[in-house]
Amino acid sequence: TLGAITAFQLRSTSTGDAEGANKFIITNAGNAQDLLTVNYDGKVGIGTSAPSQMFNVVGTSLFQGNVALDSDYGVTWGPAEEAEYMKRPFGVDSLTFGTQNTERLRIDAVGNIGIGTTAPEAKLDVSGSARVAGDMTVNGLTFLQNSAQIGATTNIGPN
Repeated sequence: TLGAITAFQLRSTSTGDAEGANKFIITNAGNAQDLLTVNYDGKVGIGTSAPSQMFNVVGTSLFQGNVALDSDYGVTWGPAEEAEYMKRPFGVDSLTFGTQNTERLRIDAVGNIGIGTTAPEAKLDVSGSARVAGDMTVNGLTFLQNSAQIGATTNIGPN
């Protein structure tokens, strides 16, 4: 934890090519902990004195308002090769969700939901197998749990 901040200290490191040189640092003067660091290459660190990305935050963060954390206006977490994400791709009026770096669900601009498809054509469009546990009503016809089978044997009837 940072503890009580009694005063800020602004400093810059010396010039040169050595690790740690050419930085602007805001420090908690009470305990000499670096709060914000700006490297010579423009990388900004909060909670770290050695930012490895353009914006590097170490610790718990709270973002409020419109947040764009990547070029697709979304949030990605996890290692790049198996990332999970929630995005609104640039230029596309839809919201997408993915796991293992693969899109799994899409909600398009008119409210259609696609599972396993990037172009849902109905309110719920599933590409692949689906399972419904319980009763299901389709166009006014109710399929009761364990009483309707579609395929080689058909057992469809009114309630």
